[in-house]
Amino acid sequence: MTIVNHKYKFIFIKTQKTAGTSMEISLSKFCSNKDIISLIKPSDEILRKKLKFQGPTNYAYFNTNYLFNFIGLWIFLRNLIKFIPFSKKILKYNDKPVLEKFKLLAPWQKIKEHNTLENLKKKIPEYQFNNYYKFCIVRHPYDSMVSHYWWEVNKNAFDKNKSFFEFVKKESYAHFKMTYDIMFISGKLFFDKCVKYENFENDLKEVSNSINLPENIYDIFKNIKTKHTTRKDKTLNIIDNDSKEKIYHDWKIFFELFDYKKDY
Repeated sequence: MTIVNHKYKFIFIKTQKTAGTSMEISLSKFCSNKDIISLIKPSDEILRKKLKFQGPTNYAYFNTNYLFNFIGLWIFLRNLIKFIPFSKKILKYNDKPVLEKFKLLAPWQKIKEHNTLENLKKKIPEYQFNNYYKFCIVRHPYDSMVSHYWWEVNKNAFDKNKSFFEFVKKESYAHFKMTYDIMFISGKLFFDKCVKYENFENDLKEVSNSINLPENIYDIFKNIKTKHTTRKDKTLNIIDNDSKEKIYHDWKIFFELFDYKKDY
């Protein structure tokens, strides 16, 4: 998800498995309908609305809610096909079908939930990109992979009876690549601050001071919980040595750039 705030002149980009939804809801308190705020999931939008924080705005190509929702229809049909007998053997999908309500008419999103910084750069004025304070959240790769594991298991997208190492072999590099592509532009990091998941309180205080927020964003953030029931085990006990080696190999740039320890 993405926020571009003009009053406090900041850009927030969501990365994977870093409490990004909770952060966007928290930051929405300081936004108005003049800013850019991307959509989040309906259940999270309900929470944002309940808190009376600014909802999604200026994220679509056109100022209308009445355009045909091709993406919503595609997702619906893709899940509908999964109910056909023997479709799993043919299509080889792992997750169970989920039929959710969707609107046939909806905005065409210009700024999406998982927007890369490079993509956003193309869609906002150069002055804003160059001068606004840009920040995101990073997380120790081991912890990120465990969080990703429980998310996939919860969706029935990965068989929990298989080993964690099997999951790491399947998902580690893809998860790294998605995170890398969100954060980097041509191999360069343009963020003013990469908030460490492990150091939220101190780093968010620094961010709040840097952009002159009237409140410490951490004081809001710490009370907002989304998707927090998907991870059954908060420890890293599931990680074996082979998994550590694979994750370290795939995520080496994150270990080095953000001073994360291999023996964590």
